Amino acid sequence: TVVVGHAVEFECLALGDPKPQVTWSKVGGRLRPGVVQSGGIVRIAHVELADAGQYRCTATNAAGTTQSHVLLLVQALPQISTPPEVRVPTGSSAVFPCMASGYPTPDITWSKLDGNLPPDSRLENNMLLLPSVQPQDAGTYVCTATNRQGKVKAFAHLQVPERVVPYFTQTPHSFLPLPTIKDAYRKFEIKITFRPDSADGMLLYNGQKRIPGSPANLANRQPDFISFGLVGGRPEF
Repeated sequence: TVVVGHAVEFECLALGDPKPQVTWSKVGGRLRPGVVQSGGIVRIAHVELADAGQYRCTATNAAGTTQSHVLLLVQALPQISTPPEVRVPTGSSAVFPCMASGYPTPDITWSKLDGNLPPDSRLENNMLLLPSVQPQDAGTYVCTATNRQGKVKAFAHLQVPERVVPYFTQTPHSFLPLPTIKDAYRKFEIKITFRPDSADGMLLYNGQKRIPGSPANLANRQPDFISFGLVGGRPEF
């Protein structure tokens, strides 16, 4: 057993008359470039994960051939990656994948920096799932991969923008009510440009109030209205 990046060599001693010729090969593959053979010795200066496997020593002379095998196990520190940032609105689900490799296969655990994992969180196939994100769930989540060679960590940041109604930033902070145009008998167009401070919330609402003394057939009808807003940055009527 050898760790990735270290050197390893195997020696094959063969006796016979006439003196046998010794060669090395890899079972189920080829010796990669950089693997050096000298006499009965094969040397790998910088071991890679791909070097793991069974190696065959073959000794041949005029009397026949004999073989011997050796198994090379390669261990490596875990390597992991997670998305650096996840952004979801309140009430939505969040998924944090953690891709891990290494030998032996690393164990994966999740934690939250400066806090505990949400009570409803769960781990599936190394992924951390938060089914219903709340504002207090925002923060940094840590994926830790551990095997016999050590452990490494990766960090993912969760942002939870609150669903608030965007407002205009001038003073005073308020909505802008527009008076009704009472004598509008001609068709006309109104162009309104919005620059909201949030990706979620209402941008425009136009409703009608009941007029005292309106006809009886309108008394039980809901007033008409138009509502326009953003949900996750997408326009929605």
